[in-house]
Amino acid sequence: MKPLLLLMLLLAGCGSKSDAPKKALVGAKLVDGTTSVIVIENGVFTAVGPSASVPDGFETINMSGKFIVPGLVDAHVASNADLPPFLRAGITSVGAEMNAVPNGPHVFPSLGKQPGIADLVVASYGSNPAATLAKIERMAKAEIAPLQIIQAATENGAAWLQQSNLGAIKPGQRADLLVLNADPLVDIKNLRQIYRVMLDGHWVETGNVK
Repeated sequence: MKPLLLLMLLLAGCGSKSDAPKKALVGAKLVDGTTSVIVIENGVFTAVGPSASVPDGFETINMSGKFIVPGLVDAHVASNADLPPFLRAGITSVGAEMNAVPNGPHVFPSLGKQPGIADLVVASYGSNPAATLAKIERMAKAEIAPLQIIQAATENGAAWLQQSNLGAIKPGQRADLLVLNADPLVDIKNLRQIYRVMLDGHWVETGNVK
């Protein structure tokens, strides 16, 4: 066998250590204020908490100084939305009357109705992630607390789309999350300060939205 071909086969068999299927994020602060270990396997969270242990064979990733929130959910985006930028901006799930695309967020059927004020759900009806983030930041201007806004943009949105397995960082949920460089509980605009985005346990390309 030629040396170059042998090298290519060996590299293919090694996989990407930076995106190992079994990984543990250690030392970041979660939205509930705790500094936790997040264990991920087969695209779901398997253990979460300050005392969670990292099993043998898992890649351990130091996230000290970072902040982690669930992947954001926009309960309704425009039918002509360009989806990959949503994912890069940390919006890992959307409600839309369109099909999912490669390198884009999860897409779930729109429920065909607009959330009311009492629902406290983020639904931008926009065609780009800037509309989602602007909606979130308008909620802050309306003096809604940052924690409530994050809940509206994560677990409330997931519930609105009738997706019980996403919207929170807890065992059994799909491993969608944002790693941030700054605390969104201090300033909700820090949701733009993205360090990394994860979808179904895999890191994806990111890009801050101005």
